[in-house]
Amino acid sequence: MGWTLRRGLKLGPTRINLSSRGIGASVGVRGLRFGVSGSGRTYFRGGRGMLRYERTVASSRVGVPASGPLAGESPASTGPTLLGCLLGLAVLCSPIVLLIVASVRGAAGVVVGVVWVAVVIALAATLAARAKRRKREEEERQRAVAALTDAVDRLIQSPKPTEEDARRVALQRQQLAALPTGAAEAYEALYRDAVAASVADQKVTPEERSRLSLLARGLGLSPDFVKAENLAGFMAGFCALIADGRLTEDEDEKLATLREAFEIPEEQIRAPLKNADQLRRARRIEQAAELPKVETGLSLKKGEACFYSAPASELRHYVEDGFRPVKDGTLYVTNQRLLFVGDGATSIKLPKILQLTVELKREADGVIAAIIDGRKTPYYIETPEPFVLTAYLSRAARESSRG
Repeated sequence: MGWTLRRGLKLGPTRINLSSRGIGASVGVRGLRFGVSGSGRTYFRGGRGMLRYERTVASSRVGVPASGPLAGESPASTGPTLLGCLLGLAVLCSPIVLLIVASVRGAAGVVVGVVWVAVVIALAATLAARAKRRKREEEERQRAVAALTDAVDRLIQSPKPTEEDARRVALQRQQLAALPTGAAEAYEALYRDAVAASVADQKVTPEERSRLSLLARGLGLSPDFVKAENLAGFMAGFCALIADGRLTEDEDEKLATLREAFEIPEEQIRAPLKNADQLRRARRIEQAAELPKVETGLSLKKGEACFYSAPASELRHYVEDGFRPVKDGTLYVTNQRLLFVGDGATSIKLPKILQLTVELKREADGVIAAIIDGRKTPYYIETPEPFVLTAYLSRAARESSRG
């Protein structure tokens, strides 16, 4: 326990107290006193002997700690109020009033003293009423916060939330002039987690779609936030579906449910839709009974047939700057080789291509990295249809090995 200092100075019915917490003062007679402590606590004290009564009229700190997982609020702190300062000033000025009363004789002195005591009591009573009202308002707010937290928990944890659950949350939100500190961010995180859980299996069922809609309405989330999170959820599901560079019929159906569930405008997902179209073409190429031949105007080898041609660029990869174009030209896929014709020609036999990987870039363009047998570094090429090109190469390589 630390050191404390307490000294007192008595001037008639007024007592001034000096303590380590500050300067306090009280006014009254023996058995009945009003005062302000050094910490700012206003009190009333009465009684004599063994029978005593003391009550705190007001404190410089009024509030109830917030509760609930979403509240995150610190206890309200108002600091010394104007009425509290006036009451303290009135008590401290009591010695001057006493001198005035002593100098005025007769009924006038009595009137001055009575008026002064009435002013002190009125200030103390008003301060007490205001403190009680603030405490009641804070308690009501905490009850509203607790009710909101319960309603949100029910909406989030219910496997099949209903319209009534969403309305209950919205109603509880209306009971509060302002949400608890951090609640808005917590609600957004809840919706974000719900979106991630819905697309974990790369599809959104009607039940999951209804749940997301109820969460958005019940939690009062802004339309812009919901649209942004829905787009992020669609992209997460789309990337998971095409992670292996293919789009099966089942995955294609999942992609359609994702787009329908999140109601994504076409202009926001042009690149993913182009990639999806590429993957559908690649699937048809893989499933085709026979690859159709195309005319190239090139002088091909005997028995060589071309299946595909497209504009392309040869690239080099630098650690500091990434990919840089080396030359532009046209890429051909035949039943024997991969042929690039530009400022010169690059010919790679199909059996020497050990592995193909695709790195998507802007729009639907992508970079293909080909691991070539006998070559130290990958052969990089950029083309508008990377998935279609790899499908032709894979199909042509299989037919070449069979021939």
